[in-house]
Amino acid sequence: MSIMDASGLPATTPDSNQYSAIPTTPSFPPPSRRVSYVASPSLTSLASQLPSNLGRSRQVHDLVRALGLLQDEEQEGQGGRDGDEGRASSPPRATILPPLKVGRKEIGRFHDLDYVDALLSPKTVVSPTNSPTSSPSSSSQSSSDDEEESDSSSSPKRKRFKPDPTPTSNLSRKLLSLQKFGLLDDSPPFPSLAPYVLALAGAALRAAQSVKDGTSDVALCWDGGRHHGRREAASGFCYINDAVLVILSLLQQRISIPNPPLSDPQEEDDRPEKTRKPRILYLDFDVHHGDGVANAFLSPLSLPHPTSSTTTSTSSKPLPGTPQVVTLSIHHHAVGFFPSSSLSSLTAIDTPHPHTLSLPLQVGASASSLKRVWEDCVEKVRESWKPDWVVVCCGVDGMAGDGKGVWNLGASEEEGELGWCVRKVVDWKGGIRGKVLLGGGGYNHPNAARAFANFTSIALGRPPLDPRTPIPEEGIADEDWESFAPSFDLEVPVGNMRDLNSSDYLDDVCQTFAVLAERIRTI
Repeated sequence: MSIMDASGLPATTPDSNQYSAIPTTPSFPPPSRRVSYVASPSLTSLASQLPSNLGRSRQVHDLVRALGLLQDEEQEGQGGRDGDEGRASSPPRATILPPLKVGRKEIGRFHDLDYVDALLSPKTVVSPTNSPTSSPSSSSQSSSDDEEESDSSSSPKRKRFKPDPTPTSNLSRKLLSLQKFGLLDDSPPFPSLAPYVLALAGAALRAAQSVKDGTSDVALCWDGGRHHGRREAASGFCYINDAVLVILSLLQQRISIPNPPLSDPQEEDDRPEKTRKPRILYLDFDVHHGDGVANAFLSPLSLPHPTSSTTTSTSSKPLPGTPQVVTLSIHHHAVGFFPSSSLSSLTAIDTPHPHTLSLPLQVGASASSLKRVWEDCVEKVRESWKPDWVVVCCGVDGMAGDGKGVWNLGASEEEGELGWCVRKVVDWKGGIRGKVLLGGGGYNHPNAARAFANFTSIALGRPPLDPRTPIPEEGIADEDWESFAPSFDLEVPVGNMRDLNSSDYLDDVCQTFAVLAERIRTI
C-alpha cells in the first residue's frame, strides 16, 4: 500500500514525478501513437482536496499507475513511434509530464482578471469560524435573515446563508464578494483553492503544448474537464475552465498550407510559407451540458440557413468571422437538471450558430442510444468540420451507479460504451494533428478511477482491459482499495434502467444533425 502523510494524501515531494509503472509480460507491437499523461504529486494532492471530488484524483492516478500504464524513470526516453526493436515485447506506456508553472496572466487569457485575483487571493478562503454555513455555536456572527431548514430525518438543522443587501460588516461584504464570483453554494472556496487553480491551468496548458509541439499525439489530463467554469465566475464545481484554456492555446498554432509544386523541380523555391487558422472540435460526453465551453465560443456572427437565404457563400474560403471552434455536447437536459441553459436543448436546424451544437439524451441513455447518435451525428460533424485538433471532455458521470447522473452507461469498449467512444476519438485520422482528452464529472470515485484507467489503456492502443482484472493492492491506499468492493475488479456493470430514448426521438436527433453537419460543411 502507498505511504500516507498526515493529511491522508500520498507522502510525496511536490512536483517530483514519482509515478512509476508495474512491469507486465505480454508481447505488444511497437506503439502506434505517442501518449502523454499530465500529472504530478502536488497536482494530485491539490485536486484531491476539491470539495466535490475529495480524494478522486489520488484514486485515479494510483490505479493508472498500479496497472502499469505509465513509464517509470528507466523507460523514459524510449517513447515515440521509433523505439528500438526491444520495445516490441514491452507494453506501451504513457509519458508523464508535470504541469507548467503559470500565473495570473495565463488564466486571464479567458477569465476576467478581477475574478482571477479573487481566486488567487488568500482572503477569499472562508475559515471555519466565518463560513456562511457555520452554526451559531461556532461563530459569534449571525444574521437575523438566516433561514433554518430541516428534513424529516434526525440530522441537525443547518443554516442557509442569505446575503444582506446592505452590508454592515467585513464578513457580509466578503460573502457578497464570494457570491459575485460564484464562490458559494456548489463552488465554495477551500484552503488550497489558489494553488489548485494554478496547478490545473498549468496541467491543461501542458497538455495543449505537448500536442502543439508534436511531442504527443494524444495528451491526457484527467484532473481537467471543468467545463462549467464561466469567464467571470465559478459554476458547478468548476473554478476555472481548463477546456477553454486548452482550446485558446491550440488556436495560437497556425496551420501550414503547402505551396503547389514548381513547374521546374530544380528551381529554388523561395516562396513564403502560407498558413491558415486552425479548426478545433470540442466534444463533450459528460452527462451535464458543457455550457461554459459552449458560451465561451458562441459566435456573435449570425450565419444564415442555406435554405432560407441567398447569401450562402460558394467560395472554398470561410466567411469573414466564421468561428474556428465547433462545440458538440452530448448530455442530459431536463427541467431542473443542472445547468439550466438555453443552449442545452436540441440545436435547431435553422440556428444562427451552427458551430455550437447540443445533443440531449433522455433518462436511461444506454450503449445502443449513444452508439446511434455517435455514428449518425458525431461522425458526420467531424467529417464536415475536418478539425486540426480535437479536445474531449470525458466526463464519466453518465455511467451506471453515479449519484449525480441519470444514464446507464459502462466504461468498456463494447459498442456504445464510453470506452468505445474514446477508442473512436483516438483512432481518428483525416489530418487531425493531435487530441487532448480531459476528465470531467464522475462522483462514484471507484468507478471514475476504473473508467479513466481504461481510457488511458485505450489511448495507448493496448488491447481492451479485461473487466475481470483484479484491482492491484500494491500502490493503492487501504481506504481507496476497500472502496472498490464488492467486486475488486475493473468492471463497471450497467443496471436495468429503462432507456427512454425512443427510436422516434433518436430519428429526429439524427435528422437534425444531418442538416447541421451539412451547414457546417458548406459555410
